Amino acid sequence: MHLWKELVFGGHLFAIGSVSVMLMCAAIFLLPASIEIMCISYLLFYIIYLNDYSKGVCVDKITNSGRASYLQSRGSNFILINLASCLFFVLLLLSGNNGLIITGTLILVLGLLYGNVFKDLTKKIIGFKNFYVAAVWSFMVLFFFLQQSVDLTYGALMLAFFVFLRMMNLQIMFDMRDFNGDMEEGLLTFPVRFGLQRNMTLMRIINVLSVVFMTICVLSGILPLASLSIIVVAYYAGKCIEDISSQKGQLCYVFAAFEPILWFLLVFAGNLFMQLLNIPTYML
Repeated sequence: MHLWKELVFGGHLFAIGSVSVMLMCAAIFLLPASIEIMCISYLLFYIIYLNDYSKGVCVDKITNSGRASYLQSRGSNFILINLASCLFFVLLLLSGNNGLIITGTLILVLGLLYGNVFKDLTKKIIGFKNFYVAAVWSFMVLFFFLQQSVDLTYGALMLAFFVFLRMMNLQIMFDMRDFNGDMEEGLLTFPVRFGLQRNMTLMRIINVLSVVFMTICVLSGILPLASLSIIVVAYYAGKCIEDISSQKGQLCYVFAAFEPILWFLLVFAGNLFMQLLNIPTYML
């Protein structure tokens, strides 16, 4: 039970999700994913999310009491953040890749600055929080290519936009859970601004839009055929959306948080299926 709480409340779930983005990129573009880049990616998002969770304990008492009580029960949160930060920068420097060092540091700074600097913009700009978080996640596709020291391709940019759409949808889901706390803080998230029912419609639209976008990218030859297997995640997300709509409790949000991990698993399964049937990599 303690390990489960640590996984869900301790920032590890999204840290694993960021590693999944790296592995997904490797599987789609048939490039190697080093242990180094996976460790850096894990630490990067572990720091960002544990810091955000730790600083949001007071608000979480309203919307996510389980996480708030767990994090308050231990006094090592900021020690862990500092240790993870030191290890993160050591690995970045050891990589010797200036582009990776600059981009990794930038993503970390952007992730950490939201709560301290940019959060007030969410009180003025509708959906700023959603766009901000989704953008940080989409940068991970570019981060992967920098580590590979290869030129960015049009396909990489399209995959980054797909990640943006999926994370936008996921972030809106979590804003449903945080509705009362965000309203109390005056944050103009989509649920606060448009109401819960309209927000459900918006999530369904983005869910379908991401499928259409990925399908077009594959049919036009921008992304390989195995990428199409990832659209199965739309069914998974749709089920999470319906569970949230039916107010089935906190567990449906935990299942929603597993979505980024599924991206790699689905693409890996798609690649394996294509190899078994000897199907061409691209449609065109």
